Amino acid sequence: MTHYSRREFLRKTGGIALLSAWGLPLGATTSTKTKGRVIVIGGGYGGAITAKYIRLADPGIQVTLIERDKHFISCPLSNEILSGEPDIKSLTFGYDGLRQHGVQVIHAEAQAIDPVKKTVAISDQKTLAYDKLVVSPGVDFQWDAIENYTPEVADTQMPHAWQAGPQTLLLRQQLKHGGWWFGMYYSPA
Repeated sequence: MTHYSRREFLRKTGGIALLSAWGLPLGATTSTKTKGRVIVIGGGYGGAITAKYIRLADPGIQVTLIERDKHFISCPLSNEILSGEPDIKSLTFGYDGLRQHGVQVIHAEAQAIDPVKKTVAISDQKTLAYDKLVVSPGVDFQWDAIENYTPEVADTQMPHAWQAGPQTLLLRQQLKHGGWWFGMYYSPA
């Protein structure tokens, strides 16, 4: 009986299921022609994992990841920063690992998607064609949802910290020193 790690099992079954559902051909290719072109917009957990496992499932598929930032800071792991554990650098990742798996990484912003022509226009005036598209933009904040809550206020006074990075560090500092809001409910002796 063959034993697979969870990661190996997911790689073999999840990638195959996804590619089969999309109608992309499976199996190794001997020609230089690609079997399909997949564009993934967004290089957070969802986009990066999707790009990696499509490529692992079939190296004959051309996978392109479009991500604005050159580094990804893990938001779920940022709770460790709030408790004072590691430095934020330990939660910051580049995209070289994806490149080693054969994923083409383009640091640009997706400007427009044309589902009829199957193209994505990106910020450096290029247009990329795809056979299948994955859109994984991550979380963002609706600035007009709370009156007077602006990016400037979030970056200097009241961080939402939904996206790890400078706001996580500001929130950590506020927690460490009591924070403006903490003083409203609790005043240390």
